This record gives sequence, structure tokens and C-alpha cells, in this order.
Amino acid sequence: MRNIKAKIDKAKCTGCGDCVSVCPVDAIEIVDGKAEIDEPKCIGCAICANKCPEGAISIAESGVAPTVGSGTYPSAPRYGMGMGTGGGRGMGGGRGGGRGMGKGRGAGPSGFCVCPSCGAKLPHTRGVPCTSQKCPKCGSTMIRG
Repeated sequence: MRNIKAKIDKAKCTGCGDCVSVCPVDAIEIVDGKAEIDEPKCIGCAICANKCPEGAISIAESGVAPTVGSGTYPSAPRYGMGMGTGGGRGMGGGRGGGRGMGKGRGAGPSGFCVCPSCGAKLPHTRGVPCTSQKCPKCGSTMIRG
């Protein structure tokens, strides 16, 4: 497991506190006008580094590199094809309903055009929107019903 931590360049830090306000684990505090990171608390999320207006925070791997088999990997970030088991399910709510772009409002090729004023019904003609027709009884614009 990688041990990613935030590091502060004290020469660049102005002590503005922007990093303190965004740290999700409260691992940063201002001491003597400069930001300091409580390394055991730091989760290496990089939110503070992205927020710092001075670019004083960097994210780096720290500690001892893991040993695999008989060799030791160098202490540098490694990127590659992970074998995670997350399943890619995301956090979307799945509330689309499968109705497509029209949100399921179409009544299909059959059905009726209905007058909202008097309730008169006419058979729907495919390809002709109901809203383009007038009620034969009262003259109101028809709607799909």
C-alpha cells in the first residue's frame, strides 16, 4: 500500500489558511504563521495542494517502500493496471427510469387527442402533434391524452 502524504514548502507558505479550511481530516493547522501537517492524520487526498494559491503544498510518497518477494521497490509512485474489485457502480441514483429523452411522455402511435376545455376526444394521427390541432367543438388547442 502506498503511503502518500502532503508536504509543505515553508518558504512558499504564506499562512493564508486555505488548506486548513478544505482538509477533510483536519490534518493541517497554522503554527507560527505557516501551515503544518499532522502526518499520521494526512490521507494524501491532495485537496489542500489543489487549494493552495502559492503552490506550497506537494503530494509525495513517504516512508518505506513495500517489499515484494525478494526485491524491494524504489520509493516512487507506481501507476499501472490495478485489479480492484469495485465493480464500477458509481454513485448515480439510477433514477432514469429507462424512458429515453422524452421522459416517457409519448403515448405511442395510437391514443387520442383530448380537448382540455370540453373533454372532446379525437383519434391521434401518427406524425401529427395533438397540439397542432383545434377542438372541433370549442376551438381550443388539443393535447395528447
